[in-house]
Amino acid sequence: MLRLKDFNGLKIEKEWTSFDYLLMVTEVASCKLIHKSKRKCHNMGNESGSSWNGIYEKEKTNESKRFKKSIHALQHTSNKKVKIYPSYSSPDLPMEFKDLIITILRGSEIELVIQKTLYPTDVARNNNRLSIPAKQASIKFLSEKEERILEESPTTRLQVSLIDPLLMESTITLKRWNMKKENKKTCCQYVLCKQWNDVVKNNDLQANDVVQVWSFRVDSNLSFAIVRTVSARKENEIGDNQG
Repeated sequence: MLRLKDFNGLKIEKEWTSFDYLLMVTEVASCKLIHKSKRKCHNMGNESGSSWNGIYEKEKTNESKRFKKSIHALQHTSNKKVKIYPSYSSPDLPMEFKDLIITILRGSEIELVIQKTLYPTDVARNNNRLSIPAKQASIKFLSEKEERILEESPTTRLQVSLIDPLLMESTITLKRWNMKKENKKTCCQYVLCKQWNDVVKNNDLQANDVVQVWSFRVDSNLSFAIVRTVSARKENEIGDNQG
């Protein structure tokens, strides 16, 4: 069932007709159902011992067909070209992440922090961390209060929400790490740690995968999303097949 808060932050145009409003309701309902199905399939996979992602992909395909069928029926009834609302301000973030962050979590301030190739140290189990060099970050993603907290001492940490490449939500630890180089200069890095090994394992992250780290906020609380843009395993499989 949809609630009023499900529509918070959506862009409404003055020239919209009743048909446009109906389309928006359909889109919001679809996004909410897909997110609910993902959680359901994850639980089904855990109970059966099978791959929850395979179960979800099947459910997502069925849901996509139902959604397209309903849109086609609406379009046929009104003879009007269908437009999907709302438009989002971060076009490079995959739509499924936008739907989850904006429509489901009511998040905002979505910004790309860094795109990086994973090093062996980023996926090594004994390290249990993803490093974000401060100088390579494309934006200032911390608030002044958060910066002060992390600068207090090397042991100070923040608990933040994380959406992994499979769109699963969890909590992860963020801390500031000051590394001294051979020239005695200090290099500042932010690291996602503690629970990082679980993310690597659940998403089968490999060295040489290319990932994007996005920041966003939910009720002013800092959160992150990780998108895998290149899979090293798939690239190697393609190379082997071509060879």
